[in-house]
Amino acid sequence: MENFKLLENKLINFLDSYLKSSKASGFVVGLSGGLDSAVVATLCAKVAPTKALIMPTSNSNKQNLADAIELSKSLNI
Repeated sequence: MENFKLLENKLINFLDSYLKSSKASGFVVGLSGGLDSAVVATLCAKVAPTKALIMPTSNSNKQNLADAIELSKSLNI
């Protein structure tokens, strides 16, 4: 578990540094309902104000869309 926390901290520091260097005030992320976009959205939300665009793909099922909506609500993004 310590390795995951260390990795999380490194990713958060990278995102924070990138955001500051870009002079942006937050992130916009696309949520498909899959694991990859969920991880990105969660990390971004820990760093700065984040907005989500629900973007299911043509291969997405109803559960993916429901997952994306639930995650956006739980992260308040």
